[in-house]
Amino acid sequence: VFPTKRGYQVVSYNLLLDWRPVFHNQSQVFRGMSIITVSATDSLSQIVLDASWELRIDSIRIMGQTIAPTPQPIGDSITVPLGLDPPSIGTPFNIQIFYTRTKDSNDGMYFYAGGSGSSEDLAYTMSEPLDAHKWMPCNDAPYNKANSAISIIVPAGRSAQSNGTLQSVDTLTDGSLQFNWVSDRSIATYLMCANASTWVEWRDYYHRVSNPLDSIPVVYFAWPADFARMVDTTVKDYYGIRNTPRMMEAFSKLFGEYPFEQYGQIPLQPFGYGGMEHQTMTSLDRQVFFGW
Repeated sequence: VFPTKRGYQVVSYNLLLDWRPVFHNQSQVFRGMSIITVSATDSLSQIVLDASWELRIDSIRIMGQTIAPTPQPIGDSITVPLGLDPPSIGTPFNIQIFYTRTKDSNDGMYFYAGGSGSSEDLAYTMSEPLDAHKWMPCNDAPYNKANSAISIIVPAGRSAQSNGTLQSVDTLTDGSLQFNWVSDRSIATYLMCANASTWVEWRDYYHRVSNPLDSIPVVYFAWPADFARMVDTTVKDYYGIRNTPRMMEAFSKLFGEYPFEQYGQIPLQPFGYGGMEHQTMTSLDRQVFFGW
């Protein structure tokens, strides 16, 4: 059952996922930080967010003020008091949540070590229909679309993908890498995603029907061993993606122009679905890429 509408609207998520321990410990346990910008639509004394018992809340700040004691999830939600002077209706304010995902099994967030069905160590999220709150506190309902920025920290040699476009890659003091992605349009939580592994990346382009001079990057990812198999013929023979720009052209003619700045496709295995239409970064079962 989808959650009922609450007396607020999430305006944006600014999320940081530290996945270094995921790869170092080969576990689904990690630490995260989310700045959730909220605008009240009703008079509120508290904010109820979706957060699974799998998430331990380490601390919460509202407009810079620490909430004590620290609220914890009960069932699948967390209630955050707004204090004696709650923000007025229509005035955006920030909730900063530091948290730890404590569950070391596949549920909303997945990890597979290389050799256990994966060619490489692989971490990813899968939220459809209502599992985003198992890896981040949020308003986990499809009616609430919000702006989104997702940063993922991974060990050197790995790369991380999410929705929208990659803004930058920062090298941290320990040599790990932080990949910073920003969505160019609002997004529902079940369409938000994070993926990380050892990838080869290349791209094609879709030329907009509405403006052929406007080239939209179509970005592909593959494990190195798969890419080596593929280039024995040509990139275009990579079965599951070879016609993507032509598909985008056909759909744009039928249904209206592709609205985003970029499109990506990423292979996952093991993956319990044929594909998942994460906004601008579709997850596909790796076997589809080879026509199996």
